Amino acid sequence: MKQLKKITSKDVLGSKITVGMKYLLGGTAWGHFVKSTSYGDSIGIEGDFVAVNPKTNEQFSAPVIYLPQDKAESIKNALDARQDVSECVEIKIEISTVASDKSKTGYTWLVTGLKSKESMNAQAVMIASLTTASNLLEAPTGK
Repeated sequence: MKQLKKITSKDVLGSKITVGMKYLLGGTAWGHFVKSTSYGDSIGIEGDFVAVNPKTNEQFSAPVIYLPQDKAESIKNALDARQDVSECVEIKIEISTVASDKSKTGYTWLVTGLKSKESMNAQAVMIASLTTASNLLEAPTGK
């Protein structure tokens, strides 16, 4: 497993991103921060994370992830809503590219499978996420 400072789509998929690419991301979030870039503000999510490229089976781990803005906002809002800072947000998602005529790149990001739970053990979530790639593709249970 390759240890990174942060996980981004380019880290997992490479610099030439095209329609139909995807990766899996799992872990536990416990904090967030805003980083200003030349493309605007980005939300960094802090925690223990593992990403898997299912095409190459490469695995990456990092204490920070950057996601498409709307999903990063969802996680930030879940973290801000905690009444106890020891509670974490569990993340098990698939991030993929789909064709889009509205985008300069010809694709847009699709993130599926986001769910949250209280008081998760970060190490247990990471191990469970790596057990099989199909674990990361399970739909939320609505609990």
